Amino acid sequence: MMAVFGVPQAHEDDPERAVRAALALRDAFPEFAGRVRSRHAHEVALRIGVNTGEVVSSRESAARGELVVSGDPVNVAARLQQRAAPGEILVGTRTRTAAQRAVAFAGPRATEAKGKDDPVEAWVALEVVSRPTRRGVEGLSAPLVGRDAEMGVLLALAQRVSHERAPQLVTLYGQAAWGRAAFSPSWSIGSDATSVF
Repeated sequence: MMAVFGVPQAHEDDPERAVRAALALRDAFPEFAGRVRSRHAHEVALRIGVNTGEVVSSRESAARGELVVSGDPVNVAARLQQRAAPGEILVGTRTRTAAQRAVAFAGPRATEAKGKDDPVEAWVALEVVSRPTRRGVEGLSAPLVGRDAEMGVLLALAQRVSHERAPQLVTLYGQAAWGRAAFSPSWSIGSDATSVF
């Protein structure tokens, strides 16, 4: 089974949401395994891999509930899942970095991954921490300042996408409260008000 967070709508805390969901699944699994054992005399195990990164998916298929997602982060998550011990949640470094304010982790450990020349750094998700650290700057709300050049690049790229009808990938990196949300996820371009996401 695969779950995807951030499609079709991305949130800055999607990695944290994914790890929290994995922890909840892990905690609920023993009851399910007990029912399977008593009803079918069969043992089942749970291994979870969580990874974060840019993937390719279809918005139309996501809206229909027929999501197909591909990309290196998906492949690495599958490799982490395969390397996890029963009841263990292995996460990639980007996931751990994004979720560490709210989740305790052990590690790292080098994990061999099929298709990778070098081992993948993996962390074990342990539990949700009782007192998460603050995200961003409390009470601070400011308009986008000093990013005219970056906004110009994004708008030029959006116009290019509109004219060429070819997709482009733009990734904005930054911690919470660094202004990523100020870059609107959609613009209207040109006289035909083409929407670009």
